[in-house]
Amino acid sequence: MFIARNSDVKIFHKAKKFEIIALTCCCLLWFFGFQVVVVEWFGMWMSKTWNGLPDATRLVIYMLLALIYISIKNDD
Repeated sequence: MFIARNSDVKIFHKAKKFEIIALTCCCLLWFFGFQVVVVEWFGMWMSKTWNGLPDATRLVIYMLLALIYISIKNDD
């Protein structure tokens, strides 16, 4: 996407595809990795010393905001 920043609109939107796929995979990894496996199987939410859920949630919020921003079509 960085390389295609000075190209025409069609090429730039085509280059967004890889970032959208990567950010979607990151969000799915967060959901299944943290929410399903770590929180439920290992009881991370009960631990006072080993609770990485707030940090992981903060990271996925940033990824979702970046995903929304990248997904917006800006044809100007």
